Amino acid sequence: MEKILTELASYSAVHMPGCKWTVIETYRPQSRQDALFAQGRTKPGPIVTKTRSSRHTLCVAFDIVPFLNGQPLWNADKRHWAYLGHLARKHGLVWGGDWDSDGSSDDESFVDSPHVEWPRSDVAMTRTAIAWRNRQPWFGSIR
Repeated sequence: MEKILTELASYSAVHMPGCKWTVIETYRPQSRQDALFAQGRTKPGPIVTKTRSSRHTLCVAFDIVPFLNGQPLWNADKRHWAYLGHLARKHGLVWGGDWDSDGSSDDESFVDSPHVEWPRSDVAMTRTAIAWRNRQPWFGSIR
């Protein structure tokens, strides 16, 4: 994650003057994931996730967004998001912008440009992250 942030800072200096890419979310308790899933379905707001089983709950995903003047640029130009995707792939990670489907049968595509995660095939990383999360003093209080 740090390497990606460093490379995004260099990119922004040239292609997005004044912008700073910021990690906005890493670990997400299941209760928050459930609330996000309800958004746009049973609660007001736009749909922002297609799953209740996010890799955020396992500590193996993060969301990163460019900010300008303290405001997130959710609608940044696609080329900027594509550069984030390039960096994710370069470092062996999975970029949500590469998703063209959520794997369900509803034929809706779902692209999650701010999302980056470790690949599911990296079982050792997933186990390490879960073990780390489970040792945190805050973990039991925010499930």
